[in-house]
Amino acid sequence: MQTIILAAGNNERFDGVHKSSLPAPDGRTFLENQVEAFDADPIFYIAQKKYADELRSIVHKCTFMNGEPRTLLHAWLEKPTTGPLDSLYKAKEVLEFLEEDNPVLIAYCDVLPPENYVKEFIEKCRMRTAGIIVFKSEDERFQDAVTAKGLKNSGLFYFGSAKMLKNSLYKASKRGPENGIPDLIYRTKNPTLFICEDIIDIGTPESYKEWIDG
Repeated sequence: MQTIILAAGNNERFDGVHKSSLPAPDGRTFLENQVEAFDADPIFYIAQKKYADELRSIVHKCTFMNGEPRTLLHAWLEKPTTGPLDSLYKAKEVLEFLEEDNPVLIAYCDVLPPENYVKEFIEKCRMRTAGIIVFKSEDERFQDAVTAKGLKNSGLFYFGSAKMLKNSLYKASKRGPENGIPDLIYRTKNPTLFICEDIIDIGTPESYKEWIDG
């Protein structure tokens, strides 16, 4: 599954340590766990250039995992972005390498659903061409799911094709300010909302510690 991992934030909550490099309970980095869970190949990784030295060896590891080679393209952005959607705009050259007619997963760099959920999510999305994983939470950090009361948007999205993603980005650029990548999903026709109770989100040091401590 061709997968875009958006990792261009400033990581201020982690004192500048990039979330992709944080160790998971299995000793590998969070990025390695993501790549495996998404069965990502090719991988399109977008981060700020200031993190290139910290991330380069980790990104390289992901090109050969479990005895299998994977294609990985990265974009080191010169300037900070205003959010995940802006990251896609600033890395348009990477999007040109997407296979137009094939589906695309987009993931924030701090989100990790269980592997079996990813496979089921993708299968359900194929029937409706677009989708987003949602979960129950009262945490105000997360944006409310537009069409499902009591649920929050996660950071994992599915587009039925790269062409569809590019068209959605073009339309979003014409609308001006809006709600980011979830908004792209909700503007598609009848998107899949897939509930995942076990989604891992390490957006804060507290949530990361809770995951590590089990």
